[in-house]
Amino acid sequence: MAVALSIATPAVLAVVATVVGTATAPRVGFRSFVHDHATDGRRVWSRVRESAPRAVVVGLATGVGIVALDVVLTAVVPSAAPTGASPGSVALVLASAPARFLFGGLAEELMLRWGLVSAIAWVLAAVVPGDRRRAVAWTAVVLAALAFGAAHLPQAAASMDLTLPVAARVVALNAIAGVVFGWLFIEDSLEAAMLAHASAHVILLGTALVGVA
Repeated sequence: MAVALSIATPAVLAVVATVVGTATAPRVGFRSFVHDHATDGRRVWSRVRESAPRAVVVGLATGVGIVALDVVLTAVVPSAAPTGASPGSVALVLASAPARFLFGGLAEELMLRWGLVSAIAWVLAAVVPGDRRRAVAWTAVVLAALAFGAAHLPQAAASMDLTLPVAARVVALNAIAGVVFGWLFIEDSLEAAMLAHASAHVILLGTALVGVA
């Protein structure tokens, strides 16, 4: 039952976010190539290929940056270093790969960028006077990025002692990544954000493998 719920809950949230994003994203100028294809027949793969190089490079750079920031942060603030972490193994890290790429790269972007960023921007656009689309979009990106960071706390708590400095580290590092993915979403497309998120996990997965090898 617990396993079924752990699978069903993100799936339901992704579906809800897809519906919310479909209703709000076009109204605030955000786009998805798949959505565009469904509504007016525009091509998907040719547009994805155009966006892919930048998205992949940004994603890889984000992964490297997060790893570097983590090293610096734990050196400067030793109390932010995880303690009581469960011992890992190569097999466990490799087993996490599908979740990293499918849930992280696809489902989280549907929920956090397509759903949440779009919904926040739509609400703000309705209540903020004047034409402040850039400010509205960036406010939505930052708020969703903070939610993205906080959403990683339960997973962190399950594998380490979640002290206040450790929690701040988890939220901050993930929020920084969320801002980068959000920037690609509002400037390019949902698919670009997905590619960047998945590419970042290439670095994070590699780092995790090195850590347990």
